[in-house]
Amino acid sequence: MAFKYSISIVSHNQGKLVKKTIDSLSLIDDSLEIIITINVPENEEYLKLITYELITIRNNSPLGFGSNHNNAFKKSNGELFLIVNPDITIIKWSKFEFKSNTLYSPLVLNSNLSISDSQREYPTIQNLLKRKFMKSSNEKMEWIAGMFLIITRDFYKKLEGFDEKFFMYLEDADLSIRVVQNKGNIKIINSLQVVHDAQRDSRRNPKHLVHHVSSLIRFYIKYPHLIFNT
Repeated sequence: MAFKYSISIVSHNQGKLVKKTIDSLSLIDDSLEIIITINVPENEEYLKLITYELITIRNNSPLGFGSNHNNAFKKSNGELFLIVNPDITIIKWSKFEFKSNTLYSPLVLNSNLSISDSQREYPTIQNLLKRKFMKSSNEKMEWIAGMFLIITRDFYKKLEGFDEKFFMYLEDADLSIRVVQNKGNIKIINSLQVVHDAQRDSRRNPKHLVHHVSSLIRFYIKYPHLIFNT
């Protein structure tokens, strides 16, 4: 069966958050399927309450962000592939014509309904320092964060999905760069709005911080011209 949307969600023992996200999908007035990846063992009782077409992937050992969504894509059937964090709630959705060469994101809001920093400048050293110490806002959109991404099936396949060499961070920045390299565009859709209850794990969890730093090093190896450019 073909669907309009294939929605990929990865759970790290986050069943309550995932259920809340899925409940908000009722605002999408079109056919959809959900691919849930159980990245670590958890109580799966909430899966019995899901009324949508459901595909469940259970990993034998935890995989990274890119690997999980690439695996979900292989099992999906939708015209559009949606990468959705488990801490997302949709609050506004309208009909939109998605083009085949564009990576989209809804307007992402923080829990207090202020606009989040989901559209960002390249993570050059200068920009990271500005972001950390000067708390400066992004002056231009060069990539979009991966808490909620929308892309056509054909374009995702052309890009060969996420680069699985990144484990947990900057896969979204890398994908955005490759979109532009393939003569595509990145775009925020203001008529689609979601709330992101950010977990910010890398700020509290030393293991996640290590993944963050290692991904940044890998990013600079892949894109050395973006180490210092502004």
